[in-house]
Amino acid sequence: MITAVNQASYEVSTNQYQTLVAYPLHESLGVAVYDPSIGVGGMLHFSRPDSKESPEQAKSSPATFADTGISAFLWAVFKSGATRKGLQVKLAGGARMFRDSLGIGEKNYLMAKRMLWKHNLVVANEAVGGSSGVHMKLEMATGAVVVKSNNIEIAL
Repeated sequence: MITAVNQASYEVSTNQYQTLVAYPLHESLGVAVYDPSIGVGGMLHFSRPDSKESPEQAKSSPATFADTGISAFLWAVFKSGATRKGLQVKLAGGARMFRDSLGIGEKNYLMAKRMLWKHNLVVANEAVGGSSGVHMKLEMATGAVVVKSNNIEIAL
């Protein structure tokens, strides 16, 4: 069963038959986590780095922003039984799509790293930056994360 993780949302799962997919990740960033000891995983797809840009939007849609989204997402993952010790964290997206872009992709990436660090989590692997968007897929049966860009798939 494929479940789309749309922009400004997250999904947490224990269903080994489920695949979580975020597409397209352009300047937005995907955060995939998986705890292999109990088979809990999830994916967050956020598009803005800092909720201070729009506190009202952060209240109604915390997953829009890295700071509020990562905190809410991790709370849901830990509530499902995952532990910090076993959690594998992977990132994808954060591209600079246009030359005159404001660097939102890079800001998203830097804020994600900062927030994960605040939660005592280290990124195991990443496919970030560049100038084209990617798709990110998390297979709940194995915890495998695959990123696809320009019809090329890369396992993270």
